[in-house]
Amino acid sequence: MDCASPLALRRDPRFENSLNNLALLLEKTGRHAEALEDWHKAALVSNSPKAVDMWGFCLAHEGRMDEAARWMKRAIDLQPAYIPARLHLALLLITTGHGPEAVPQLRYVLKMDPGNKDALQMLAKLRGP
Repeated sequence: MDCASPLALRRDPRFENSLNNLALLLEKTGRHAEALEDWHKAALVSNSPKAVDMWGFCLAHEGRMDEAARWMKRAIDLQPAYIPARLHLALLLITTGHGPEAVPQLRYVLKMDPGNKDALQMLAKLRGP
């Protein structure tokens, strides 16, 4: 395990980058529950859309869809142009049967990145054959 993240956390337990990096390391070593705790801590102390979206993504993976959507929307509020949060929210909405609500998110992504393959694929799926 990388020594830098735990050392940084001892100096400042609210350091979002270290919490996120430690969570990634914990996840890679099979310590999923501990990783979730650190991703949650990172989201709570951060104004980073990446950390907040990552926590939303973790919640979605755990099946906690309503909570996940709230965190993903918070990430978008923090930085409207943060494309990963919009894609994650769109996927969550499609997965939970709220496809029409995903369309504005996908259109925004395509406005920012016209060739975004993920957004194009999700829109195509919504339109059907």
